[in-house]
Amino acid sequence: MPRPREFDDGTALDAAMETFWTKGYEATTTAELCENTGLGRGSLYNAFGSKHAPVAELTRRHFERLEQALREVIEEGQRAGEFAPDRDPAQLARTLQSTYYGLRILGSVAQDRTTLLDVAEGALTALH
Repeated sequence: MPRPREFDDGTALDAAMETFWTKGYEATTTAELCENTGLGRGSLYNAFGSKHAPVAELTRRHFERLEQALREVIEEGQRAGEFAPDRDPAQLARTLQSTYYGLRILGSVAQDRTTLLDVAEGALTALH
């Protein structure tokens, strides 16, 4: 019978995602993932599989958690009358999430701040 995990998946997930964001996918080594998550090589592979499998799984989990958090905030805003009550909270959460990640990429290549502000304003307008 396998031993129970002695670490929190969410904490390890966050640390791994931060490592990938900071170092970049290609530049991140297994040793760096081990160091930043606090997991041994065996635990890392047992929990997440190969580098390609931890990335896919970590990304999926991260996106799901972020979408859930955004949806909860949007639902609360709808109840408070701050956001349009007739819009689907899951759809709005996905819009904001994709806008956020799009802005991260666009921010690295956009030459002027106005472009980024236009994108953010468009996403906020969708809430009303």
